[in-house]
Amino acid sequence: GEGNIATDSVLKPMLNSLGKRTSRGIKKAGKFMQDLYVAEDDFWKIMNYETQLVQRGDRYAKAGIKIPKDQLEKEVAQIVQDTIPNYAKVGEFVRAARMSPFGNFMSWPSEIYRTGFGIFEQIVKDLRDPVTRSLNPVTSKNPMKGLGMKRLIGMSTAMAAIPYGLIKGSQAIFGVSNEEADAANDFVAPWAEDSQKIYMRDPETDELYYIDWSKNNVYDTLTRPFQTVLR
Repeated sequence: GEGNIATDSVLKPMLNSLGKRTSRGIKKAGKFMQDLYVAEDDFWKIMNYETQLVQRGDRYAKAGIKIPKDQLEKEVAQIVQDTIPNYAKVGEFVRAARMSPFGNFMSWPSEIYRTGFGIFEQIVKDLRDPVTRSLNPVTSKNPMKGLGMKRLIGMSTAMAAIPYGLIKGSQAIFGVSNEEADAANDFVAPWAEDSQKIYMRDPETDELYYIDWSKNNVYDTLTRPFQTVLR
């Protein structure tokens, strides 16, 4: 709200001091960029919704299960809501904290936690046998088990296989041993010690460089606690 020690309390007076016309123009440009961002965000939600509507509808039909259209739409809408980041779903604590000087970029990690749990929960729902309640993907009679396995493989790939492949691949290409990579942790910035790092070596000077892959990995918020404990 107004009067909080936040970015708005500093930037709004600065913006207003530029004059009404300039201030209005900057605000319009900001609104346009925000609308573009929301449109791009919504595009993936719509695509996901329409794709799953067809996929789940087909599987229900093949299994001989008749489900009303509105019920299927509600089911798919709930899945999209639970598995895709949505800033409208950010909790009250994060909403309040991000207005403070200490709440920098809290909404995204918050949504990654929420949707990470939602994805895991949906995998379990799609794999669980409706009669025996077992989670065996081979014996399960759940018509959605194929979708559950795809989601499980996709998440495992995004969270583990791709980062591991990039890290080990860079070590192989530039001749960086595991011992050398571990020793490099003594020289990186404190916030990068537990990060996933892609290594590069200067062919002329033999100096070692790294890219902090964790800054590009959206699921680092979920995996970093486990990596830190293991390290």
